[in-house]
Amino acid sequence: MELVSNSIDVNEVQKLWGSKAHWKILDSIDVAVECPRCTYQPHNEIDERSAETVKSLYLSMCDNRPRAVAMSLINAEIAKLSLNCFVTMKISFANELASICEKIPGADIDAVTDALGADTRIGPKYLKAGLGFGGTCFPRDNLAFQAFAGDSGMNARLGTAVVQINHSVVDRLFNMIYRKAESGGKIALLGLSYKPGT
Repeated sequence: MELVSNSIDVNEVQKLWGSKAHWKILDSIDVAVECPRCTYQPHNEIDERSAETVKSLYLSMCDNRPRAVAMSLINAEIAKLSLNCFVTMKISFANELASICEKIPGADIDAVTDALGADTRIGPKYLKAGLGFGGTCFPRDNLAFQAFAGDSGMNARLGTAVVQINHSVVDRLFNMIYRKAESGGKIALLGLSYKPGT
């Protein structure tokens, strides 16, 4: 018996009315396969039949043909955590850049991040200044990655900095509003949803 698993971000799943779940456009699908009977190298054993079955299932629900890769459970877990940590790093970088642009006359964070995002090595996704990251996956996966690194005797320094920057964003924005708001004035809050379309 093989154990096959994979994790799909909520961002990648579009729930339609009714009971049907349908994937939009995916960049990749990572399928982890573990073979409990293979004790000599449990993290390197991949059962091709099981992996192909799961890959075919997911690919049948995709509008495109994403890269689908079978890998060991440990590699899939590191890849999943790393992916979310990298995305949050982009978010925190944009917010750190925004705090710098606020201090420089004439600097426009949107113009700067648009220029950065135009570079194919970086890309525009998740490169916008705002209230930082939240939800369930991003904070959890950052902490899990740091704990995973710690258990391996390493210190995930970049992940720690990303979380620290993220925690500072709301206070920085609150102080900005507090300085500019008039006593007794009204403040409008836009974009309170977790993500577009929710």
